[in-house]
Amino acid sequence: MVEHVEQKELILWYYNQWLPVVAGKHFWRDEIRYFKLLTYTQDVAGKQQKVNCTVASEAVGLHNYENYEQMWERQMLYKAKNSKSAVFPKRKTDKDLDGNDIEYYRPMWSNSTSGQVKYTGWAPEAYTCMEELTTWVTTLHKDDAQRGKASMQKYALKTIQEKNKAKMEKKDPNSKKRSRNKEPPKPSQPTRKIICIDE
Repeated sequence: MVEHVEQKELILWYYNQWLPVVAGKHFWRDEIRYFKLLTYTQDVAGKQQKVNCTVASEAVGLHNYENYEQMWERQMLYKAKNSKSAVFPKRKTDKDLDGNDIEYYRPMWSNSTSGQVKYTGWAPEAYTCMEELTTWVTTLHKDDAQRGKASMQKYALKTIQEKNKAKMEKKDPNSKKRSRNKEPPKPSQPTRKIICIDE
């Protein structure tokens, strides 16, 4: 039961918080993620079809997470221990309150001495990982499409819909908007009065 809850929480985090950053908030917006699968397409500029989240975008997102995961965890633990205002070392000679230097907070593959642009390079291992993740995501989507109702994407969509029932009606692109201009009530027929006329 605990594992099932944790699985749902992970899906909600991945689809509701991580993918909008990876795919872009315009493409993975509420009215898309509440009703569509990752591999569905949408119109761009009225005609061009674009996948909601491309394989490349998802692979880059996973790659960045793997690259920065250890750094983020160390930063969070440091802040939790010392205070939110505690600063990290910025230069090679700096130390934090726990005695750690700047290398302790380095991402796994980011390497300022690699690449054509200063401070934006990757270590060689990063390129290998990127190729592996791209292949993995491609295979995952292909295999998942053949699972029918047992599809992982469909399970994720159902989980998101269960969590966001209140928002779905407002965001459903197919729902008809209720007209605020209600037709005024028809006036009631005037009552007839009987008048007696004396002869």
